[in-house]
Amino acid sequence: MQYVFLFFFFFTGLGANLANLSPYVLSHFPDTAKLVFLALQISMPLGNLFAGWISDKTANIRIFSNLGLGLLVPVQFFLYRFPESAYYSAFFSFAIGFLLTANMQWISIALLEDKGENRFSRIRSAGTVGFMCIQLFLYLLADTKWGAVPGTDIGKNFGAFLYLPAFFLSFSLPKQRKSKQTFHFKDALQFIQQKFFLVFFLVSFCYYFSYQLIDNYLGKYIQISIGLQAVFFSWFVAVILEIPYLFYLPKIVEKWGNFAILYLSLISAAIRFSLLAYTVYYFSEGLLWLSQTLHSFVYVGFYMGAIYCFRQKVPHHLYGSVFGLHSIFAQSFGFAMGNLVMGTLLAKPWNQNLFHQWGILPYRVQGEKFFLLFVFAASICILLLPTIAYLKRIWHNNSSQSENI
Repeated sequence: MQYVFLFFFFFTGLGANLANLSPYVLSHFPDTAKLVFLALQISMPLGNLFAGWISDKTANIRIFSNLGLGLLVPVQFFLYRFPESAYYSAFFSFAIGFLLTANMQWISIALLEDKGENRFSRIRSAGTVGFMCIQLFLYLLADTKWGAVPGTDIGKNFGAFLYLPAFFLSFSLPKQRKSKQTFHFKDALQFIQQKFFLVFFLVSFCYYFSYQLIDNYLGKYIQISIGLQAVFFSWFVAVILEIPYLFYLPKIVEKWGNFAILYLSLISAAIRFSLLAYTVYYFSEGLLWLSQTLHSFVYVGFYMGAIYCFRQKVPHHLYGSVFGLHSIFAQSFGFAMGNLVMGTLLAKPWNQNLFHQWGILPYRVQGEKFFLLFVFAASICILLLPTIAYLKRIWHNNSSQSENI
């Protein structure tokens, strides 16, 4: 049960940060927002790689998780204390991204080794419950009818302390890894040179290139379309289907295989971005909320698809480092390049005559800039679908070769 509560409280702190970060950064640093986000995106895979490497190298888990969760409290607190300085904000943005992914890596390794990937997906759903609870809490506090402190202030200033229960629970994690094999980092580097991993890393790069639009800029679009209060509720809606999906996911994999959830992730992402593009010119609050419900399939599907593939392909003593390398070459470069490209497009003056000449007017003039980004992201996800079929063929060819040896 310690894993259930550990994930629950860890994701309450993470959720408080995620819901506030995009509106906060875009409001205080409109011209340099992409640099603050870039610091976050660079640090996240570095945290993954460092956590996986040091855990594989030392075979320890608990001591690193204790230190990492303890540092999360002051770092997230100070992230929102410098609204006048993009440089300080970028520094703490880097630190929070590093610590969040490192801690998630250590907790995940402990749970995967202890319970396996099928139990992992179900226990991980406790994190979704925590994420939902904090979003609902912030949404209610942001409702002036309750006469409470605005939820955005609660999330920014005090959300950091939500990590404290997770910090104390981390002392119940295993001290050491189960695998006793000798670790050499070069083995992990050689392992990912296989064709399957090279293609998978490339697919992941393109996927995260489009996905970063959700974390960094979607909150601002929802804010200008409905209001800041809706940003908190949108994240509540976004993960509402994640709990049943995580519980049923092992059965999906058992019946249709690992690649079924990757297909579902990309198809859901394409539909989601298409619906968002539609709402720019033919606004419908119902369609916006519908697009948010697809988030569970978009994020969890790809994340868990990677875990299932790596757990079946990678020797356990190399798992942390291989997953960390995936974070560097796929997530980091994908997030960073997507952020720079889309952030630049969002900052450029928009040719308002592009659609006005056809009599098509945006629901919100500011929201018009997002149309191109949504269409761009949807197109990437559609184009990636055939590559999943190619990955599946490589997977089965390798399996057949292994059986013949």
